[in-house]
Amino acid sequence: MKQHRGQALIEFIIVLPLFLLILYGVVDLVRVGIIKHSLDSACREGARVAASMPNFNSENSAQSQQAMAIIISRVNRVLMGSHIMQQMIIDGDVNNPVVQYDDASDIITVRVSVHYKNMFPFTQTPVFARTIVGEATSQYVL
Repeated sequence: MKQHRGQALIEFIIVLPLFLLILYGVVDLVRVGIIKHSLDSACREGARVAASMPNFNSENSAQSQQAMAIIISRVNRVLMGSHIMQQMIIDGDVNNPVVQYDDASDIITVRVSVHYKNMFPFTQTPVFARTIVGEATSQYVL
């Protein structure tokens, strides 16, 4: 009986780092999922606003630029409206939303990418991508 004394403690010490590594990895993956969902929601809102704007694809570049500014500000407002998102992304590192319009099919695509903060030091390696892209499309309504 004396030979097995402390066996549970040794097993716990061996298994604990592996358990914590898996736990931290799952937490970071959940954070990436939350960021991706927020990005997609912001892009969807931007595409919805763009599709409903009558002067989005006008020949007047001033009106078109004003419409583009409204779309981009709406995407940023939705994206930064979440307190969780403000904590998870690197401050000021939200890349400007890209709005593309396809004349042939009247499809509007809104794309945003962000660099997010890693929560744990072991995920700071180049293996883990730190840029997440959200994208949404909508059909232009005349």
